[in-house]
Amino acid sequence: MGGVSDGWFVRRDDNSGASFIGNVSLDYNGGFASVRAYVEESGDAFDGVYLDAKSPTGEEKTFLFILKDEDCLRDQTNYKVSFKVGSDFGRVKIPFAAFCRAERMGRVVLREPLRLNRLREFGLMILKGEPQQVGPFELQVKDIGFYRGD
Repeated sequence: MGGVSDGWFVRRDDNSGASFIGNVSLDYNGGFASVRAYVEESGDAFDGVYLDAKSPTGEEKTFLFILKDEDCLRDQTNYKVSFKVGSDFGRVKIPFAAFCRAERMGRVVLREPLRLNRLREFGLMILKGEPQQVGPFELQVKDIGFYRGD
């Protein structure tokens, strides 16, 4: 899309998980970085997703958690929910009910709800917006999974 932002996922060898790191640049009409992973999971028996994460630098940045089902891969849509983390590891819980708005390139599209029994991709994204979103970033992730209950 022309931008020069970058992001990558780096696995750590010290049992502290992995980091989504990079730089959000506005040059050449840029403004986001993302990583994603292909999965074959069913979330039917769960209430949502969680991640144990922190911002090692303590910066207040907003990240997005992305879920896609099989149909999303075909029609290039996704479901995103924003979250923030502190400077210490904490559990962020995102209920599946929050993934209620399908988007394509940031624009809302009409389609049926996310099919939890056919989850095929999850991702992390950082997006321009507030001034603090631009520049270097790091999100350290220790674990990602499903949860039941509160």
